[in-house]
This record gives sequence, C-alpha cells and structure tokens, in this order.
Amino acid sequence: MKKCSQCEKPAVIYRKYEGRHLCSAHFMRSFEKKVKATISKYEMVDKNDVICVALSGGKDSCATLYILKKIFGKRPDIKIFALTIDEGIKGYRDESIEMAKKLCKRLGVEHHIVSFKDEFKMTLDEKIKESMGGSHTRPDTAHLPMKVERNTRERESSMLANMFLKKREPSPVGRRSEWKSGPCTYCGVARRYMLNKCARKFGATKVATGHNLDDEVQAIFMDYINGNLSRASRMGKTQNPWNGLENGISDNVVSAVKEKLFIPRIKPFREIPEKEVALYAILKDMDAQFAECPHVTGIRFLTRDFINDLEANHSGSKYSIVETFNKILPCIQMTIEKKIESGEGKLARCKICGEPSSQEICKTCELWRNGG
Repeated sequence: MKKCSQCEKPAVIYRKYEGRHLCSAHFMRSFEKKVKATISKYEMVDKNDVICVALSGGKDSCATLYILKKIFGKRPDIKIFALTIDEGIKGYRDESIEMAKKLCKRLGVEHHIVSFKDEFKMTLDEKIKESMGGSHTRPDTAHLPMKVERNTRERESSMLANMFLKKREPSPVGRRSEWKSGPCTYCGVARRYMLNKCARKFGATKVATGHNLDDEVQAIFMDYINGNLSRASRMGKTQNPWNGLENGISDNVVSAVKEKLFIPRIKPFREIPEKEVALYAILKDMDAQFAECPHVTGIRFLTRDFINDLEANHSGSKYSIVETFNKILPCIQMTIEKKIESGEGKLARCKICGEPSSQEICKTCELWRNGG
C-alpha cells in the first residue's frame, strides 16, 4: 500500500494532478483548505448572508452542508439552513430524504422539505408517465451503489471514490423518441424554479449547491455543444441572473433586481473533483446517497466519459478547462448584455405564476402547467 507523501500513514488517494499520495488526515485538511480558497476566490459569502443549502441527500449536497456548517457555523452573522426538493422519484428520493433529515439533525441545521406534488399537483414519476402516454418502465438501478455503510474502511473509501470515473450506461428511457421532453428537462426546470422560489420565501440571500469540478466542466461543454450562451453567461463567479443588468433597459429587469426575485447561487466545490467530494463524504462518515438518479439521460454521459478520458491521459485538464472558461466568460457576458440591449430576452413576469421569465409564459408553467 502506498504511503502518504507527507507522513508515513497509508494513503487513501493519489492526486495525479499534484503527484501526491495523501492519507485521510492530510487529504481532509487539504480538501477543506481548497474549499475555503474557492469560496474566497469567487467571493461567494458576504457578511450577514443567509445561506440556503440545496440538500438532496446525495454525497455532494451532504458534503456541501457539512463543510459550510464547519466553516461558517460559529459566525453569528451567517445563517445556514437546508432545503430539500422532493421530486417524487419512488425508491430513490424517498431514501435520500431520510439521509438529508439525519444529517440536518446531526448538524443542528434547520431543514425545509418541499415537493413537486405540492407545487405542481404531480410527481416527476407521474409527469414522465404522462409524457410517455401512460407507458413507463423504470430502468433497473440495482447495479448502482445506493449508500455507504458507516463502517467502511479507508482503503475501501478510495476504491469507491474511483467508481465515479467509470463509464456508465445511460438509462434506456432516455432513448425513447416519443417523449415531448426528456426527464432531465422536466426535472431540471422545475427544481431550479422551486429552489429559487422557496429559498426566497425562507429569506435566503444565497443558494449553495453541491456542483463539483466535474459538473462544472460538463456544463461548460454542454452549453458549448448546445450553443447556450445565455446559460454559460451565468456561470463562474457567484451565479446571479441579474449580474450586469442593474442598468438594464427594461423596467421589468430593474424591478426584478430591486425585488431580489432571483437568489444568487454559489458552488463551494466548483474546483473540487467529484472523486474527492465522494471520498470526503465517506471519511466524514456521512450516510449519503451515492447512486445516480434512475431517470438521468442525455448527451451528458458521452460528455462525461470524454472529459474523464481526457483527464486520465492528460492530468489537470479539468482545471485547465475551467480556468480557460473563466477567461472568456466576460466576453460571453458582454455578448448577452448586447442582446438584451437590442430587445432580446428582456425580463418579464410569467402571466401564470408571476415569477420572472424572459417569455410571456415561463418554461416551468409551459412544461408543468401546460401553459395555463
């Protein structure tokens, strides 16, 4: 067994991009230092912030809540609470919600749970079935690890963390051409909508998500492939949908800014590899969910495999991709601002739900409320 590059203890991880083996103690110390540096680098947290942690019960969100509580828990001016969105995915989300509850109880964190069923009168499973004309067979997820037992040894931790670099087959339901929209579209649109709306309702000034380095690189590639400059412009430093629009040309834009209808989002793990987040969650004895959603589909699988292959052969590629994107981000944002100035994508209020939207009817109402 390899030994830690900083001491003689057994190593639990090899950071190829650094050329170092680390034991559990040195890894966790380094991990927490990197997270603090990321928060500082992107100016994620301000005085008197009320941080809403989007807590699904998965490894990334659990680790996010844990480390934010550790870093800011003793700050009297910073409040942290957790928000869990129950999409209604039978056999998957119900289990992770229990894990989220346990972690919040363990950390003494206020916890709110909201659901698709309450907001849209329908669960995600029901929506998918409706979209497929009533015929829907759930994919087999028995091959996915659902959780990690508390007595997992450190050497097993490293092995499990490496699983996140393996190629995984996309869900068979994602290849059905009769879908009006993919399951990830229905879910993603509704989750973002509810996350912003509910975080605002509970008084949050920031929303923290568990997106890691791998997620960020995949998102950069996906936005490029799809030509989605608007979404790409909101990445990088604290994600604030009204950044650069304070002097906008639309009264609706100015209104949305003043009323703080959008809650800025932060990603403390933006520069932390997924494998390391998983290992940290294991070493910190978190009862978290490690499985992927059974509905996950789309080109993201191919993008992820390509990026992981690139990283395996050219260590440090993921970091390089993010840093290069950070350099061109101002140009992307300038392009979007010019489009807004020319009249494209002006912010308005959805005539059905009243939430901010660039269209007369927001995407959420179009997909979930049948456009009224």
